[in-house]
Amino acid sequence: MVPEIVVGTSVGAINAVSVAHDPSLEGILRLREMWSEMRNDDLFPGGRLVSAWHALKRGSHVFSNTGLRRIIAKLEVTEFEELSLPVHIVATSLETGGEAWFHSGSLVEPLLASAAMPGIFPPVTIDGVSYIDGGIANNVPVSKAVELGATKVYVLNVTGATQKRPLSRPHDFVMHGLVLARAQRYRLDIDRYREQAEIIEFPRIDVGHVSFTNLSQTPRLIEAGLQTGLAFLRGEQLAVAE
Repeated sequence: MVPEIVVGTSVGAINAVSVAHDPSLEGILRLREMWSEMRNDDLFPGGRLVSAWHALKRGSHVFSNTGLRRIIAKLEVTEFEELSLPVHIVATSLETGGEAWFHSGSLVEPLLASAAMPGIFPPVTIDGVSYIDGGIANNVPVSKAVELGATKVYVLNVTGATQKRPLSRPHDFVMHGLVLARAQRYRLDIDRYREQAEIIEFPRIDVGHVSFTNLSQTPRLIEAGLQTGLAFLRGEQLAVAE
């Protein structure tokens, strides 16, 4: 089964473009290989010493987005019009906090903007407007799918609201608060749009707390998601994270 349209946010926007470019099983396997082979320095150039230095000095970000740009280059597509399926990706206006949706023209800058985690990667300026991570405004964009006319929506939500995050530093509380806010928006949207579309939520599982900078866990997380997703599609009863 191939989707008619794909929407995505942040790293999910990168995955959405990959799926829209090649929605075959072979395309999905290549996407899995890309993430599985990725190392921390591929996405976060310079490692901990660079991050510690940037965290202490003035500026908008800890890491450059050069690693993120190289990952986007691996998709081997630069324009929305080159994709096999329509795709819509979201970024957040740094000035207003509003959603900005991209679906035509150049792909690279909108993808960089959608994945620009605030404070981690630099804001991205497009046509004079600065943007940050789309997840700030709409982390699981069910609303956009329904707006585009979808009557059946498959949701792959990897928000870590249920992860047992150690709360020992101010940074931990900030990150956890952001995750909780995103999860609340998601639940409100699910309740709101259930009457307008059939919403099929793939189950989230408890994989423990994994830092977003720890890419060594990627193969384990992919395999856990795959096995849970297959069991869900088979109709098996699962113990999932609420």
